Amino acid sequence: MVLQAALGATGIRNDAAEKFRFYVEIEGIIIAHFTTVAGLELEREELVVKEGGVNDHVHRLPGRIVQKNIRLQRGVTYSHELFEWFQEGRHTFGVSRRNMTIILGNTQHLTVQHWDIEDAWPVRYVGASLDTSSADIAVEEIELAYATAKLTPDILTPMSGLMAVVDLATGKVPNNPLV
Repeated sequence: MVLQAALGATGIRNDAAEKFRFYVEIEGIIIAHFTTVAGLELEREELVVKEGGVNDHVHRLPGRIVQKNIRLQRGVTYSHELFEWFQEGRHTFGVSRRNMTIILGNTQHLTVQHWDIEDAWPVRYVGASLDTSSADIAVEEIELAYATAKLTPDILTPMSGLMAVVDLATGKVPNNPLV
């Protein structure tokens, strides 16, 4: 309720975000040319305990949280960065783990949700499918495993809508790459 009142007072609408307004940042570098982010999914394991002498039901308990791999797709460019990251440690298994952020924006160019992904590393690289009968853009994909994902609150941070309004009120331009 407090958030709704604050948003209403500042004139910020609380519409659902469109899924095409996003960008990906890896190790502090904004990579805005990904066309698809998929697999941002967490699931809690369910532990089933069958108690002796109790035959009318089983106990269901919460277990570990398991995350799916994240898949990033983009149009093929002159950059070999993703392939080189995948190739790291090919003979030594010394693959570098990188932190990344996935930021979803809204129609007002403000951050709606901000996921921090820690210790990501490539587990699969898929090169472009080529077809002489198609005029589609060539797309490459990298699949990443990671340690943890956190949905970071953006209220009153430089990327949040409320801070952007405060900055505009003071005459400062907000620092928001979604604009």
